[in-house]
Amino acid sequence: MTGHDEGPAPPPVDREAPVVPPDSPALRYEGRWDVRTHAATTVTSGARAFLRFSGSEVTARFDTAGVAYPPQVYAVVDGVWGPPIIVDRDRIRLTPDGLRPGAHELMLAVKDVDERGERWTPPLTSALRLTGLDLPTGSEVHDAAPVPGTRLTFLGDSITQGVNILGTESGPDGADATRAYPWLVAAAFDAGLEQVGFGGQGLTTGGSGGVPPAATTVAHTYAGVPAAPWTPQVVVLNQGTNDDLDGADEYAVESAYREYLHRVRHRYPAALILAMDPVGVDGAGTRASAAIRRAVAAYGDARVAYVPTTDWTTPDDFTEGLHPNARGHRALATHLTAWIAARAGLRPGVPGVP
Repeated sequence: MTGHDEGPAPPPVDREAPVVPPDSPALRYEGRWDVRTHAATTVTSGARAFLRFSGSEVTARFDTAGVAYPPQVYAVVDGVWGPPIIVDRDRIRLTPDGLRPGAHELMLAVKDVDERGERWTPPLTSALRLTGLDLPTGSEVHDAAPVPGTRLTFLGDSITQGVNILGTESGPDGADATRAYPWLVAAAFDAGLEQVGFGGQGLTTGGSGGVPPAATTVAHTYAGVPAAPWTPQVVVLNQGTNDDLDGADEYAVESAYREYLHRVRHRYPAALILAMDPVGVDGAGTRASAAIRRAVAAYGDARVAYVPTTDWTTPDDFTEGLHPNARGHRALATHLTAWIAARAGLRPGVPGVP
């Protein structure tokens, strides 16, 4: 006896319940993540993480401290998509009620990281920070699936991010990277995906949330954090829209695009690089379009191709004249899938575009 009340005894530690830390080899990440022992952080919409497990429940732990602009995610279990989840609390169950016992695969898909908050230079106010996954007693965690043999990268602005694909609402309510053309093309090829889109970004102008111009972000997850190695067969570039809207000098855009190509080639030395005509600003004939065509020609790399997009969309394919809606993104994906199949020799794994 101690002579005083010590309060209730702490609950026993359940040493059989699996806990998956963010740097566990059982987790496979695609896209731009800063993976450390305490957290896996991403600032890019379309990033995703995979877990194979046997059991009936998975609960994610997040660090939401300082995140003033909560991101939204999807939990996809065995290919079945749940509703959007606002990550505004530190523990969220990802699996549906009544999940049958047995082997499952979970995909955590980032619907949108809000472009309105700081998402480049820490302290980040707009980011997703995954600090682990908890499973109940009796569950098992399996080895991660291998990286797909076909891998694609998409680098761009708000269109690549999926901004305003759902409507004119600002932030994640109007955005969805999983419905944007990069995700759809990757699905058509059953490919691994690196999707990097920063709203407001251009070749000569920085983007929303403190993001610098495009060349600076080619090889980084965010400021001070180099991107993890990724070896795609194809890299698709969609830049120039915001330079045109900003009224940037055509020759300044050309010079910036040549530097952009240099940095992209340095990061992806063996990839086919497809330089898209800007989408949503009158198509070919804009200042940025002419500058990009000249930059690609002057770069002199047979594995870099200019991709005209003038007739890929119609006015009905846009939410407000600038950002494609879901139909517009499907149109972009259909054309890009054909380009990639023809130029890279890759065969779509599924017919058409989802």
